[in-house]
Amino acid sequence: MEGIFAVITCDLRRSREITPRQPVQDAIKRALERINAEYATIIVSGFSFTLGDEWQGLIKEPRLAYELVWAMRRYLPGIRIYAGIGLGEISTAVAPVQEMDGPAFHRAREAVELAKSQQRGVAFVSGDPEGDPVVNSLLRLIEGTWNRATQRQVQVVLSYEQTRNMSMTAERLGITKQAVSKILKAAMWDEVIEAREGLKVLLVNLSRLTRHESTVSESPVPACGQEH
Repeated sequence: MEGIFAVITCDLRRSREITPRQPVQDAIKRALERINAEYATIIVSGFSFTLGDEWQGLIKEPRLAYELVWAMRRYLPGIRIYAGIGLGEISTAVAPVQEMDGPAFHRAREAVELAKSQQRGVAFVSGDPEGDPVVNSLLRLIEGTWNRATQRQVQVVLSYEQTRNMSMTAERLGITKQAVSKILKAAMWDEVIEAREGLKVLLVNLSRLTRHESTVSESPVPACGQEH
């Protein structure tokens, strides 16, 4: 399958401490159904459970990979996850994610294991020795800001994320529009949004670079004495 894709692999954080487990798995299934419907135009193979508490999906717009992680947060409030984003090619035909393979899947696995080993919410792997550290540094900055948010800030931010409308957020939460604005400012939400937009640009550039390198590696090598 041609092109550069993003695979997102997720796992529950501290899953052994979650009891009972079934309500959480049911909540994740409902969230994945909503995400598969909401992002149907960019999803190649829908998000579903793959192994134990892990779930995975494949998208054709790598620049939006981190936005899907945020979608999971919106639909899974109070449930902490690890997420690994892998960028690259797919070596099989489109099928359920459990039946697919390729560099993007291998890198997503590497990324989620990196997130777990470093106790980070999200990690990224594309195989680019210069680009990956930049993306991961920006992810650490965004995630660090998010991890410092208070419970009230988390509630307001996730509600605001669904509409990007302060008046609607205020009405939903039963507070004033001014209170919403104040809480978003305290959570440094404008800065987080700017960083997320910057991350999209980085992912676009890495996708182009990965596609170019893939094309070059597949080009035939001229035979000895053949003109270049």
